[in-house]
Amino acid sequence: MDYRFWIIPILLMLLIGGYYFGKKLIILFPWKAKAQKRIYWGILYLILTFLLIHRSIFLLFVGYVIFFNVLFDLFGFVLKQCLKESLFKKIYQKGIPILVISFFILVYGVYNARNPIIKEYEVVLPVQSNYHIGMISDLHLGTIKGEKILKEIVQNANQEQFDLFLLVGDIFDEQTKTKLKEKAYQELSKIQTTYGIYYVEGNHDLLTQEVHDGFTKYGIHVLSDDKKLINEDFYLVGRKDLRREALGTPRKDLKALLDGIRKPIILVDHQPVEQEQASDLGVSLHLSGHTHAGQIFPMNFLLEYGKTQNEHYTSIVSSGYGAWGFPFRTAGKSEMVSIKVIKKEN
Repeated sequence: MDYRFWIIPILLMLLIGGYYFGKKLIILFPWKAKAQKRIYWGILYLILTFLLIHRSIFLLFVGYVIFFNVLFDLFGFVLKQCLKESLFKKIYQKGIPILVISFFILVYGVYNARNPIIKEYEVVLPVQSNYHIGMISDLHLGTIKGEKILKEIVQNANQEQFDLFLLVGDIFDEQTKTKLKEKAYQELSKIQTTYGIYYVEGNHDLLTQEVHDGFTKYGIHVLSDDKKLINEDFYLVGRKDLRREALGTPRKDLKALLDGIRKPIILVDHQPVEQEQASDLGVSLHLSGHTHAGQIFPMNFLLEYGKTQNEHYTSIVSSGYGAWGFPFRTAGKSEMVSIKVIKKEN
C-alpha cells in the first residue's frame, strides 16, 4: 500500500469535518464580527492539524462529536417532535449532550485500549497431541507507550503456559524507535513455550534484515514464506505480508508453498486473505490479525474478526493487542489469543 494515497482523503476529511465541527461550535460560542470569524476558523484548523500530526486522542473526540451531530441532524425532525420541554430542547440545540457523550466515549476508548483480555478458542484438528497456542498481533509498539506493555505480555503469556507462541505481524510500525525494538526482542524472548516463539511480518513492520537479526538473536524464529515442522505432528507455515505484492517483491504462491506437505497445516498470515484457497489446499487452521476488529466504532461492522469454520477448516482473526494511530479503541477489545488445539478422535 502506498500511504501517500491517503493524504488527499485525510485532508478532505479534515477540511469538511473541521468546517462542520466549527459551525456546531459557533452555536455554543457565537462570533458576530467577520474578523473574529477569520481568527476563529484559523485557530480551529491549526488546532485540528496539530492534533492530526501528533495523533492525539482529542482528534477522535472531535470525530465523535461530528459523528453524533450528523446522526442528530439526520433524525432531527423526529427528535424535535420528541423534545417538548423547552429547556431540554435548548440544551440539545446547544450540543451539550453530544459533547458529554463524546467525552465518555473518549474515556472508555482509552481504557479499553489499555486493558487487554485473554480471548479463548477451542479448535479440533487432525493432530496427534493436544496443544495450547498463544498469539498476539497488531501491537504497534510505541502507540501505547513502552516497556510496561512488553512485560505485561510476557507475564500473561507465561501464566497461560503455551506450547507455541505466535507474533502475527505489526508488532512494530513505522514509528517504533530502534531502542524500543531492541527491548521488544529481549522481553518477548522471555515467553516460555514448549516448541518456540514464531514471528511473521505485517503490513506496517515489513521484515528487514535488522528486524530478522533482532528476533533471531534472541531465539525467536522468523517465518517469511517458510514452513516449520512442529513436534513431527503439524506444519507451521508463515507468510510474507500481502503488501509485498504492491512493492514489487511478491510473496510465494500459496499452492507452491504448501506443495508436498502431508501433515496438518497451521497457516499464519497477518492479513486474513486467501482464505478460500487455503481451505481448498487443506489448511486446518488459519491465523490472522490486521483488522483490529474495526478499532473505532462503527468500523467494526465492516471488518472481519473472530472465528469462522467449516468441516475441516478454521479461521481465527484477532483484534490485536494494541492500537494503530491512536491509543484508543471503541470497537472490540485488545486481546491475547489463547487457542486450545484438541486432537481429533478417529
